[in-house]
Amino acid sequence: MFLSRIGIRQPVFVGLVLLFVSIAGVASYVAMPRSLNPDVSYQVAMVSVVYPGASPAEVERYVLTPLEEGSRTGRSNT
Repeated sequence: MFLSRIGIRQPVFVGLVLLFVSIAGVASYVAMPRSLNPDVSYQVAMVSVVYPGASPAEVERYVLTPLEEGSRTGRSNT
């Protein structure tokens, strides 16, 4: 109610405030530091398992499942 009353009674004041906020926003955007190639780090682990002579079910049961459980908890199962 208070802001709408000011907007109706003093439209020039509201226009100047809006202009000031817009100019401040443009100035802030121009002054913002940017980088073409920012350093971004992803936490990814790639694991390749070779188990000659084993079936996929055995590899999953004896290698992958303990490996996944250890990576979830953050400790080694060996």
